[in-house]
Amino acid sequence: MSSFLDLPTALALSSTPANTTVLHGTTLELNCKADANPDAHLFHFQFNGNLIGNSSTGVFNSSAEKDGVYTCVPVNTVGTGDNATISITVVGGYDNRQMKLVVELIITIDFLDNKQVNNIINPTLSSVNNYHYLC
Repeated sequence: MSSFLDLPTALALSSTPANTTVLHGTTLELNCKADANPDAHLFHFQFNGNLIGNSSTGVFNSSAEKDGVYTCVPVNTVGTGDNATISITVVGGYDNRQMKLVVELIITIDFLDNKQVNNIINPTLSSVNNYHYLC
């Protein structure tokens, strides 16, 4: 009986939930299946081309924060194999930069109305709660 060795080929990358459109902050369970001899012993997971983690089982959890492409790259003792991808669209949430601008504007107006211009500081999102009740 002859045995051959080959690079792994990622056959599929799926996510749970199975939808490719998810709510902002949803935890995605990515599941990568590969065909190889010997079996893949490591799976690299990437988001938009950047490494986000590794798994020895082919399962990886990630929080959906923005639209993008998740990629699974299987590895065995022969080498790195072909990859599989899945595109995820994220809905809901907000852009921190836009939120910060709105918060600064509201706080600045509040300070100007109370003639406290010298107290205008670039607020962080954690300090917004303190100002929220003043508006």
